[in-house]
Amino acid sequence: MKYKLLFIVLLIPNILFADLFSYPSDISFPESLFFIHRETGFRIMLGLPPEFVLTHFGKPSEKRMTHQFRSPDYQRWEIVYEDFIIDYRTYDFVITYINIITDSFYTSKGIKIGSTVNEVINAYGNPRVTVSRDGYEIMLYDRFIPEINSDSEYTTIQFTIKNNVVVRVIMAIGSWV
Repeated sequence: MKYKLLFIVLLIPNILFADLFSYPSDISFPESLFFIHRETGFRIMLGLPPEFVLTHFGKPSEKRMTHQFRSPDYQRWEIVYEDFIIDYRTYDFVITYINIITDSFYTSKGIKIGSTVNEVINAYGNPRVTVSRDGYEIMLYDRFIPEINSDSEYTTIQFTIKNNVVVRVIMAIGSWV
C-alpha cells in the first residue's frame, strides 16, 4: 500500500497533518514541501487543504480571488497572514503556493528569512537556475513528484536573495519565478 491515512490521529490535539501520511520511499516528501512555524511547530505544506491553516492560524488579514479561469469551479484564491501567504485552487482545494515573508517559519533544512546564500547552498546544493530580477537573485530548485502534483507539474522552492541574504522563500506546485 503506497499511502495510508491514520484517522485515529485526528482525535489527538496538536497532531501535524504531515505526520498523518506515510510516503513512498523513493521520494523525500518532508525534505522540501513544508515550512515549520518557529513558535508552534505547525507545518504548512503543499497539498494541505487550506482549512488546516485557517483552523490553526485563525482569521487571515485578507482573502482574495487571484484568478478566474474558464469555469466558475476553477479559481485561485490567496489567503494573507502577517508572516505568510498561501494560494489554493478551488477545483481540488489544496495549497499550491506558500510565500514566507518573515523569519517566523523555516524549511525542514533550517533555512529562513535572514539565512545566507552559503547556508542555502549547504542545505540544498547548487540551484537548478539563478535568475536576476529587479536587484534580487532568485535561486530556483525544482523536481517532479507525480505522487504529490495532480497536474504533473514540478514542485519548486525558491529563495529570493538580496545582499547575499534570504529575503523571501516560496514553495509552489509549478514555477512562480
